[in-house]
Amino acid sequence: MAMAASPHMSSSFAVSRSHSSSHAISGAGHDLHLRLRFQPLKAFPSNQQGTTIALSASVEPKSAEESINLGLEIFKDKAAPLKTRAAKALNLFNRAKGMAPNDDEMRAALYNGACCDVQLGNWDDAADALRVCINDYDLKFSVLLSDPDMAPFRERREFDELGAEVRGGNPDSKSKVRLRAEARNPFRFSRMTVLGGLDLGAFVGLIIITAKLVGQLANGGAPAQPLIEGEEAETIATSLQNFAINLVAVLGLSYVLKGEFDNIKRDEDAAEREESVGTLQVKIGKRRVVPLSRLRQSARIVVLYGPRGMLSGAVKDAKRRWASELKRRGVVIVQVPITGQEEEDDEESRGFASSPDEAEMSPMEAAVANAGSKGLELDAVALDEWRAFFDRLMSEKDMNRRDGVYLQLNLDGAIRVSGVGMPSWDAMATGLSLKEDWTNRMVEQ
Repeated sequence: MAMAASPHMSSSFAVSRSHSSSHAISGAGHDLHLRLRFQPLKAFPSNQQGTTIALSASVEPKSAEESINLGLEIFKDKAAPLKTRAAKALNLFNRAKGMAPNDDEMRAALYNGACCDVQLGNWDDAADALRVCINDYDLKFSVLLSDPDMAPFRERREFDELGAEVRGGNPDSKSKVRLRAEARNPFRFSRMTVLGGLDLGAFVGLIIITAKLVGQLANGGAPAQPLIEGEEAETIATSLQNFAINLVAVLGLSYVLKGEFDNIKRDEDAAEREESVGTLQVKIGKRRVVPLSRLRQSARIVVLYGPRGMLSGAVKDAKRRWASELKRRGVVIVQVPITGQEEEDDEESRGFASSPDEAEMSPMEAAVANAGSKGLELDAVALDEWRAFFDRLMSEKDMNRRDGVYLQLNLDGAIRVSGVGMPSWDAMATGLSLKEDWTNRMVEQ
């Protein structure tokens, strides 16, 4: 949780050391994790041997350094509940920011405070502190990627938004859209470069031939003088033939290039829709809330949008007749009714699953598999955002929302199929490959 201070030390955070000897905040050995990562700051009062002198919780800090140290000591007190410790430590880290800290101390106070906010579920506050810490106090974004304390935050949509706003962060949404569009047709740039060169050459040739033809017509149709000695004089018939050839080449190549540009626009629109879908949120288990993008490579999401009765009938049919086959193919259903209120979500808990079979699986794969075993479904969160997405999509296609619509996403998050009404579960159960099929690692079906 605690972080290093020296901006000129390449390993100032000692992240690799802390990872090998520590666990998440609630796990064993976290006191070592805190100490190792805070050591380069030298904010702990130390004796001649360099060992840490613990600060009593009853001590009133008189400086930013003491306030930070006291916050760490309180946080390491396993006798108190985690959220109680995090709240008290956060108060001290916030106090340190108002005690004239130097840059190293401010960086430590901001980062440690953000770690406490993560444990308390204060996602926006954590993002605000990290944004200042990275942009103004030289924290490296890579620290967030490797710190186990930040694991719950890395699942959140706020993490994606933060990455697009800070130095050294993740690509912004426009960059992601462009990359996804390019991935659909990786050889398009090379093809367009060749076509563009040919088109330009034909256009230049057309200009030259046009000038030559105008000169011939001005001279009463006399043959044009050759540019190189020894060549045959070009007759007006030959010039007209060359003019026609180059004109056809320019028109044909320009038409093909226009089609390529239209395809780029179409692919970018599709990629933008996929990125928009990826930001919509679902609830896994009781309290774990993640954007759909976190489920990529873990599940094939089928989103149903329409009247509640229509959705209920479609889901019942899927569970009654095709549940086993759909599970084997990693299909998970998300219902988005066009009316009604969502239940309030308590997002404070990290909510990691803990079934015995999860040892070989990543936390996200385990959580999705666990949700699937309970009924193939995940609950949509922030339904207004889901409805706004589908209403915008249906208005573009001039569709009636009461007719319903569905989307099925591939493992990579691309929209595989969509349509009006509800999906054909039998076609999906027989048309999709098994999730564990090795071909899914290369080509999504």
